[in-house]
Amino acid sequence: MEKTHVVLGPNGGILAKKPAKNGKKSHGGSHGKHGGHGGGGHEEAHEEGEPWLVSYADMMTLLFGFFVVMYSFANAKLEALKLDKADAMVQMRKEIANYFGGEFITPLDKVVEEFQKKMEGTDITKNIDTKLTPEGMEIMFRSSTIFASGSADLFPFAKNAIETLIDLVKEKSTELKTDFKIVVEGHTDDVPIRTNGKFPSNWELSAARAGSVIRLFESKGFDPKQLVAVGYGSSKPIAPNRDDAGQSLRENQEKNRRVLIKVAMAEADASRTPGTFDTPQPMPPEPGEGESQNAAPAPESESVKP
Repeated sequence: MEKTHVVLGPNGGILAKKPAKNGKKSHGGSHGKHGGHGGGGHEEAHEEGEPWLVSYADMMTLLFGFFVVMYSFANAKLEALKLDKADAMVQMRKEIANYFGGEFITPLDKVVEEFQKKMEGTDITKNIDTKLTPEGMEIMFRSSTIFASGSADLFPFAKNAIETLIDLVKEKSTELKTDFKIVVEGHTDDVPIRTNGKFPSNWELSAARAGSVIRLFESKGFDPKQLVAVGYGSSKPIAPNRDDAGQSLRENQEKNRRVLIKVAMAEADASRTPGTFDTPQPMPPEPGEGESQNAAPAPESESVKP
């Protein structure tokens, strides 16, 4: 009986059979290749192709690419320890784009770049933080830079800076032929207001400051349906206002007094970017009651401070 070798695939299936290489002569009669008496010659073993190698190589290539992408994710997660969710997501998308030979560009990256250039050399530069998000951008202004203490009136130079930003966003909106969702957040520290009663608490002050900024967008032709102004008071600090002993941390309180402008594609909804808020919905009026205005509007006139 002729012996054969069986080639098994990765899953145990038979891929090919090969004649055994035993070196014995064939005694098959007068039809041998070398003629002679009995004419049997050495039988040559012809190796057959192994088609599974091609599939195996393809699988290894795909696995390599898969682990490279996983490695990029791991690096992005490590960086996320130092970044917030939005920054980490942008970083992750950049890593993936770089791996495939491309470049991840957010819709408003050029706006941020141009705004930073226009603000160079001004006193307000050091009190502005800009950040790209997966949906657009965020611009944070320190309140002490754009408002007087206890006031919702924009300083003239602060108004000019914000209008510069608005013009850049408007140009990008026209270029992309799409609307942007604008969300302005007002934030304060935890120090109670000591004024003549114009703003009873930090809630009204933060809302009025957000309203002062959002009205500039409306005056520049932005659709009011895409504008949101909200006041958080001292409820969302980015740093502790006080230490464990209850003593004020002045530097942290300064950080917490801020106005945040979020710009995103209208489809993305800036109010739902990672780590942000759900857009508040107005409460329906009670039966028999008229409309009421809960938040005090920002003054129409601006106070010019040195």
